[in-house]
Amino acid sequence: MDLGMMIVIAIIIGIIGGFIGAGILKGQLYSVHRQAAAANYIRKDSFVLTENNDRFLYKKVDKTPRPKDNKK
Repeated sequence: MDLGMMIVIAIIIGIIGGFIGAGILKGQLYSVHRQAAAANYIRKDSFVLTENNDRFLYKKVDKTPRPKDNKK
């Protein structure tokens, strides 16, 4: 077998091994589920929302001029 064919076979084996390893790790993520709301993270009657607005106390804006491209 020539060197080029051995490199192609090694790459294919690496890709297959990567998919197998990633599949095993993904299978271990059984406790992660997508949810639409955070209701399961709040204890009942432990959070009372009295106002429905945001207040931003500080606002800092840094302005840096863009360098001009003088190449013509």
